[in-house]
Amino acid sequence: MNDIHCVVNAHREGRIVHATIASVKRAVSYAERVGLSCSVLVVLDRPSRETEKVVERECEGFADVATVDFGDLSHSRNYAVSRSQAKYTAFVDGDDLWGENWLVECYTTANRSKKRIVLHPEFNIFFDSEFCHVFNHVDMEDHDFEMESLYRMNYWTALSFAETSVYATHPFRKNVILEGFGYEDWTWNFETIQAGIVHKIAAGTVHFVRKGVAHDSLLAQTNKLNALPRVLKIYRNDLDQHDTVTSPEKSASAPFPRKAA
Repeated sequence: MNDIHCVVNAHREGRIVHATIASVKRAVSYAERVGLSCSVLVVLDRPSRETEKVVERECEGFADVATVDFGDLSHSRNYAVSRSQAKYTAFVDGDDLWGENWLVECYTTANRSKKRIVLHPEFNIFFDSEFCHVFNHVDMEDHDFEMESLYRMNYWTALSFAETSVYATHPFRKNVILEGFGYEDWTWNFETIQAGIVHKIAAGTVHFVRKGVAHDSLLAQTNKLNALPRVLKIYRNDLDQHDTVTSPEKSASAPFPRKAA
């Protein structure tokens, strides 16, 4: 059994997937230098031919490549988990980048923890060709964490690290954008918290998240149609318990649809 199963989810990124794979190679090389064993799987979900060519060239002798026809990130992630034979699994999307120390810091933090945890980078650098913005991720055990804020915004991206059993027990749900439900990672964050799993930060780590520009990307569709995470039991119970939505102003901003999830 390997220590870490590294998953790249790719689609139609074209040439920029080269940078993603290069960042994974650096992170894996660093992890192997300190004695960790890693496997790498690139999942191509309805990829463009250019993306396939780049992946084939860059992954020869380095990673396994699987082409699937899901058309949905949640299913692609779940498929990757089903292929894992490692204690831990880590995700990166085909247009984003890992920092070099990501795998090592996550492995060290997870092995020291006595709790079931999901790890996120301390910083996300969100960028495109014209600007960048730095986001400081919040640790659930930090005094700055507020559960109520998670109902209004997603604290963490899907580029997470956890025991493979966590992903297997709590698979990502399919995005149903036309029905108003997307953001498979936001829903997954709710579900894992509901199961008692703690979301924490791997100190000193960073991810570089590229702002999507493709008109047919999942994120673009989700944002355009104002899709939301599914409303789960923990969401409703906590709102009732803490009486979070009490005023017309707050009610108007409450991020869930009127229909049942």
